[in-house]
Amino acid sequence: MPYSSPSSSVAVDWKGELLRRIKAESIAFSAEERVFERKRALETFISMVQDALPVVKGQREPSHNLQWLVRVLRDSRMLDANILPNEARLHARLRSYIALSLDDSKDDKTRTRLKERRAASRCYVYDLRHYCPDNSWGPYMHDGRVNWVHVEALVNVILLNLRELPGMWVNTRPPVGLEATRPYSAPGDYHLPDWAGVEGK
Repeated sequence: MPYSSPSSSVAVDWKGELLRRIKAESIAFSAEERVFERKRALETFISMVQDALPVVKGQREPSHNLQWLVRVLRDSRMLDANILPNEARLHARLRSYIALSLDDSKDDKTRTRLKERRAASRCYVYDLRHYCPDNSWGPYMHDGRVNWVHVEALVNVILLNLRELPGMWVNTRPPVGLEATRPYSAPGDYHLPDWAGVEGK
């Protein structure tokens, strides 16, 4: 039975949500065999990121749900599986949220994979055919929805460029990973009108 908090009008089916996440985890760990169920698992994982609680001012408590999701995605390697066309946007969306934070190993296999991803992402980002009035000259579909394949390519290019910055610039890199997607997770005082620091000091 859904639970509804006295101070909230939103009912949550806790049992249904738990079962959905357990099933998604099971699919992730057998992604190659359960090809036709992967789309549902990706949708579940994306909803977890979107439903993560905001960061409370003055506290940096990590989200246990997001920690669990990072573990599942890292250990299952689901995001490295060959994807079907109907999964491409969901796959790219989740990879955009993760922002290469799972690719932190220094081994040759990871370096080769990142080099290939960077080349493919650069080809996509710098191909002017992907920018036109129909997509508002940006990472959008013709109907106004976000083109997550384009966003992932942009994220990859920017982050892989930032990884090459010399030592003194290391602290200027933005936080990445699922924790960085939570509302109010930006560093600094996000309650100021210019919480992103765009205007400078």
